[in-house]
Amino acid sequence: MTGLPLITRSDFEGAITPTYLGGLMLIRAAMIGGVFLLCIVAASLYESNVQTPAGPEMLSLMNILSGVNAFTQIVSGGLAAYLSRSMLSKERLALPATGATRDVMILRALSLCRTRSIAMIAPLESAALFGGAICLIGSRNGLLQGEPVYWLNAIPVCVFFTAAIMTFPTRSRMIELLDDAFCRP
Repeated sequence: MTGLPLITRSDFEGAITPTYLGGLMLIRAAMIGGVFLLCIVAASLYESNVQTPAGPEMLSLMNILSGVNAFTQIVSGGLAAYLSRSMLSKERLALPATGATRDVMILRALSLCRTRSIAMIAPLESAALFGGAICLIGSRNGLLQGEPVYWLNAIPVCVFFTAAIMTFPTRSRMIELLDDAFCRP
C-alpha cells in the first residue's frame, strides 16, 4: 500500500456517522424482516392446515426441492464466507487510488465495508428464502404435518438468522472490522 495515505482507527471512529450506521442497520433489519415474515406465514399455514395425505408426486417434489435446498445452502455458505474475506482488503482499497487523499480513502473503506455487509449476508438470505419457501409449500399442502422431516428445509433460515444477528452492524463492530482490515499490518 505504498503511496497511500495512512488511515488510523480514530479516522474510522470519526467517519462512522449515525446516518451511515443507520443505513446499514436498516438494510440488515429489512433482510431479517423479510425472512421472518415468510417464516410466520409458513408457521401459520402449518397450524391452520389439517393433515391431508400427500401423494407420491408431492413427496417426489419435496425430495427434489430438499436436495436443491441442501446444495443451495452449501454454495451460499461458501460464497458468503468468500465474499466476507475478500471484500475488505488493502488491495481493494488501493485499486484506483493513485493520488487519493486520506478522506477519499476513508470514504472508499466505508463503501467497501457497506458492500461487504450486504454481499456477505445476501447469499445466506437467498438460501433462507428458498428453504422457507419449501416449508411454505409443505405447510400449504399439509405435508409437514405427516412428514415432519421436511422441516429440515428450515436449517438455512436458522443459519441466516444466526449470521445476520451475529454480524449485525453496530458501531463498535464496524470500527473493529475496518481497523482489522485497513489499519493493522
